[in-house]
Amino acid sequence: MIATMTTQKINYVWLFLISATLFSWWTIEGGSGFSLGIDTSFLSVAITMIASVKVYFVIMYFMEIDAAPMQLKALLIFWLVITVMSIVLINLNPSWVLIFEGG
Repeated sequence: MIATMTTQKINYVWLFLISATLFSWWTIEGGSGFSLGIDTSFLSVAITMIASVKVYFVIMYFMEIDAAPMQLKALLIFWLVITVMSIVLINLNPSWVLIFEGG
């Protein structure tokens, strides 16, 4: 059975995406994270996690993958998890990048 998106559900997802974007902007560009003395690596990981949730919602609801076969959903979620884990690990330990660059 193909799931259909209701206007109300789309509006809720859209409001979440806008709220998450504004929160990310306020944290980084607004300077509130820096003025509170929060570590930049923690901020970058937090923003990456927020972005990953946003990507998940865009994939599932606006690309309508929630109605796709389970194998496609699993593949896209696997891709998202691997990508986010890679970004977070590089943010937490930037010296790992030098290993792959031959330094």
